[in-house]
This record gives sequence, structure tokens and C-alpha cells, in this order.
Amino acid sequence: MDTPAHGTADHPIPPSDTLAAMPSDAFIAAWRTLTGEPPAIMLSSRAAMIALLVSSMPIAPLRPAIPVWNGDGAGVGTTR
Repeated sequence: MDTPAHGTADHPIPPSDTLAAMPSDAFIAAWRTLTGEPPAIMLSSRAAMIALLVSSMPIAPLRPAIPVWNGDGAGVGTTR
């Protein structure tokens, strides 16, 4: 968490002053939308709050999809 993650061209990371300029009610509403509940505490830096939220999320397991041609039970000689 020492270095912030890089954004992409389509989704740049907003500068810290953008989050600081956001009204508290709007920030709390957005936080509630993401987490389902209001923040337990408000840190002095909202960017730090977002970084903490992201770093505390568990990593979703990657389960590769079974391609249709391997998982449909069709044999080698089956006409498609």
C-alpha cells in the first residue's frame, strides 16, 4: 500500500484533492453503495480510506471457464 495502483486511460485514478473536495454526504453515500454500510470511521484522507478498502478486499479466485468444445460431452467424431 506504499505506492498507489496505476489507473488506465479509460479509468484514471482521481487525484486526492478531487476526493477531498467531495461533500461528506456524497462520499458516505458512495461508500455505502460499495460496501453496503457507512464507514465505521472517517480518516483524515479519503484517498487513504479508498486504498484501505481496496487492500482489505479478498482476491476473487480465478476459475477458468470450461470451453464449450471440451465440456459438452461431444466426441471427436460428432458432426458439429
